[in-house]
Amino acid sequence: MKPAFGPRTLLHRIRGRLVFFFVALVLGCICLVSNKAVGHLFSIPPHSTAPEAADSGDWSTYKHCFRPDRLSPRRPRAIAEQTQLYHLAGAQLSELLPLQTAHVGGGIPWSAVTEKHPSLLTHEIVRESKETPAQAARWSISTPPEADGFLHVLVGKFPCAEHGLCALPWLIRPNSTDMRSLWNHFLENEYGLLLDAQNFDPEYILDAGGVGMAPVFFALLYPQATILRLDPHPSNFHVGLLNSLRLPNIKQVNLGLWDKETTLQMCDNVDIEWGPDWPFEGSQQQAYFSREPSDPPCKKVAVDGIHVARLSSIMQTYNIPRFDLMKVDIEGAEFRAFKEPSMKRILSETTLFLAELHDWVIPGAVKSVRDAFRAVGGFTHFAYDENDAWIRTRAISACHVE
Repeated sequence: MKPAFGPRTLLHRIRGRLVFFFVALVLGCICLVSNKAVGHLFSIPPHSTAPEAADSGDWSTYKHCFRPDRLSPRRPRAIAEQTQLYHLAGAQLSELLPLQTAHVGGGIPWSAVTEKHPSLLTHEIVRESKETPAQAARWSISTPPEADGFLHVLVGKFPCAEHGLCALPWLIRPNSTDMRSLWNHFLENEYGLLLDAQNFDPEYILDAGGVGMAPVFFALLYPQATILRLDPHPSNFHVGLLNSLRLPNIKQVNLGLWDKETTLQMCDNVDIEWGPDWPFEGSQQQAYFSREPSDPPCKKVAVDGIHVARLSSIMQTYNIPRFDLMKVDIEGAEFRAFKEPSMKRILSETTLFLAELHDWVIPGAVKSVRDAFRAVGGFTHFAYDENDAWIRTRAISACHVE
């Protein structure tokens, strides 16, 4: 005999189903809140191949966001603002060489310079504000070179990991942009964000392009790192090599970056960037153009026959597993270099990427780099000085950007 199906039974069934749905709703809300709380605790946004939070801040937003995985004795930025340049005579330079040889890898302790050779500091190059590139380098034009053909400069009171404050002698080419580059790197702190990143301690660093000042900057801050410097221009490469002979952790390779191994023609773009009144004969303000029929011809040839290769091939040759820090300033060659098949893997393994991009040299250069990072995902883009920068999002902790 079937039980009666009356109003009381129907009410019990409805009540049971309402309780079930209410419990399910409560459990779902708890899970959702928990996931958000965990995500906020570790500040790890979800992996995405969408555009990488373009224009989401500057370095002041992110400098305190590195995880303290490996502490390093980084010096405060205020110390770097004490850095000064001094003019050296040839005889004074020879006095410094024994000191530099005795302290391989970390620069010369500043205390050793002030105690043993105070006379070196009598010719200070006055720091001025609001200078144009020409004004900042006029000293190198008016000062005659030494017997070796270079101007001699002492970089003093620069922060370094091993001695706190260091000094290092520097050779610069007369009538060139070398003096301005020295000014940018050591007085104006072009990469001074690394002085703020107290807990960032890269093991492998790439320096692509320039005259070899950035890798010395990196070597003084990270004496245990392996630094690979690449530049295809023979004169730029040579002067950078001379200025880092006593820094054994810098590997120097006279190659440029491209999407294949080939030989290119280097164009001199000084007139395009700075105008016909630019006062220097020698300049590193150049860009790369291949000699293929589809590429625009050089209006003025700087070097005919530079060698370029894929970054992945160079890494394999020199046994570099990855780059924790990448600095790229290759005057437009990024248009082709970032299209190599292995670039996605290389970028996926880096933590901080700094680049001065040159869309005006080769249209599409900026897009090539941005597309590469979009394909990788998991990076946050920000602006720093004249550089575009990408930081791995998972390296940011205890940091929430509204």
